[in-house]
Amino acid sequence: MNYHVAKRIYLIACILFPLVIPFLSFSVMDAPELLQQIPNMQHIVITQGAVGPSILTAPNLVEQEKFDWVLVFVILGIGISVLLLIRFLKNLLQLFGLIRRNPGILHVDFTLIVLNRKNDPFSFFNYVFVSKEDYEKDIPKMVWDHELAHVRQLHSLDVLLAEIILIFAYWNPFNWLIKNSIQLNHEYLADEAVLDKSNSLKAYQYLLIGLEYQEKNPVLSSQLNFKQLKTRLNMMNKKEKWRNKAGMLVFSGLLLAGSALLFSNKTAESHPMETISEMEDVVSVNKVIQSADTVPQNGASKAMLDEYDKVIRELSVGKNGNNVDFGSIDQKRMAYIASKMSKEQRAARSGKGNMFLSPGVFITLETKPTKRSPDRSTFSAWKNPSVYGVWIDGKKSSNKDLDNFSNDDIVYYSVSKLHGKAKEGRNYTHQLDVYTLSYYNKVFGNRLFEGN
Repeated sequence: MNYHVAKRIYLIACILFPLVIPFLSFSVMDAPELLQQIPNMQHIVITQGAVGPSILTAPNLVEQEKFDWVLVFVILGIGISVLLLIRFLKNLLQLFGLIRRNPGILHVDFTLIVLNRKNDPFSFFNYVFVSKEDYEKDIPKMVWDHELAHVRQLHSLDVLLAEIILIFAYWNPFNWLIKNSIQLNHEYLADEAVLDKSNSLKAYQYLLIGLEYQEKNPVLSSQLNFKQLKTRLNMMNKKEKWRNKAGMLVFSGLLLAGSALLFSNKTAESHPMETISEMEDVVSVNKVIQSADTVPQNGASKAMLDEYDKVIRELSVGKNGNNVDFGSIDQKRMAYIASKMSKEQRAARSGKGNMFLSPGVFITLETKPTKRSPDRSTFSAWKNPSVYGVWIDGKKSSNKDLDNFSNDDIVYYSVSKLHGKAKEGRNYTHQLDVYTLSYYNKVFGNRLFEGN
C-alpha cells in the first residue's frame, strides 16, 4: 500500500469517524458518588416572603413567554440542509441527464458517453464523458488511463459519500476541507496510475499543461481541476518519503483515537457506597420525614456541620440579600446533612441572616410534594380561559387540552394568583400547573424525602 492509498483510507475515516464516535462506549473508573443533582433544580431562585410548597416546587410559576431562538436556529439549520440536498439531487439529475440524452459506447469495464459540447474528459462511476470533438480527434492514451483510473478505483463513491455527509454536517468546516483533500488525492492516485504505465513523466506533464480550460463539468464527477494542477505537478516531481508521511498518518490516527475517548459515551463503574464511612447509613435517608420536628437525637457529626457551615458562608446571594442561587451547590448533600441535624443544631442555623439558608429549606427542596388530585368541580373550573392559564406537564397549553384528561389523571397541581407585572399581557388571573403521574415522577422522583 502506497502513501496515497493510505491517505484515501485515512480521509474517508476522518469524515466518517465523527458520526461513529457518539455510539462508542467505554467503561471508566469513577469516584464514588452518593447523590446526583436533579436536572430541574439546576438554578432555582427563592424570593423572601414566598416560602409555600407551590413556590418551591412549581418551576413555571410566573413563566415569561420568550421568543424561542433555539427553534429559529433549528429551522435555519434544516433549511440549509434542504438546500444542499436539492443541490445534490440537481447534480445527480444533471449527470443522469447527460447519460440519457447522449450516445453511449460500451467497453469492457466502462461506458463512454460522447457529449455534443466542448468539455474536458471526466468520469462518474463507470461512465467516462468526452466531447464529440475530442473523441473524433483521438484522445491521448494518457488521458484515457487517467479517467479509467478514476473509474476502476471507484473515486466517485468517495465524492458521493462526502457530499451526503456535507448535507447533514455542513456546519463543520473540516468536512469541506476533507472533501477537497479527497478530490485532490484522487488526482494523485490517477496520475500515479498513468505514470505506472508510462515512464514519460515530462510528456504527461506537458500534456496536462496543454489541455485547454473548457466548460465546468458536474460537481459530483471526477474531473480536471486547473487550480490543483500546479500542486499535482509538484507532487509528481517529489520523491516519495513514505516513512515521514506514514508518521503523519499515524499521528493523525492517534488524534482520532483520542477524540473517540474524549467525546464518546463513558460508563462509570460505581464503587459500593459502604466505602464512604460518613454515609454508612445512607439507605435510611429515603425514609419518610413526617415533619420538621422529626429529627435525630444525636445530631450531625462535627465534620458534617463544618461542611454545611462552610457552604453557607460561601453561598452567593443577591445584591439585596433576598435571593439565593442553589444551582452552585450540592443541594442533595446539604439536605442530607440537614436531615441528620438535631433540633438544637437546626435552631442554631435558622433565623440568622437570610431565612432561606436555614436547614429546613434544604429539606423542603428535597421533599416530594404531597400528591393531590382535584375534584370534578375544581377540574371543570380550570377550563375557564379568562381565569386560568394552564401549564400541563411543564408546557403552556390551551384550557381545552384538559379535555384529554380526567381529574384522576392529575396527581399534583399548584395554583398561583398573578400580581403586578405578572398580569401584563395575559387574559387570565391565575396560573395553574398540573402534573400527570409520569411528569410528577420525572420532576420530583429523585428527591430524597417523601412528603406527608
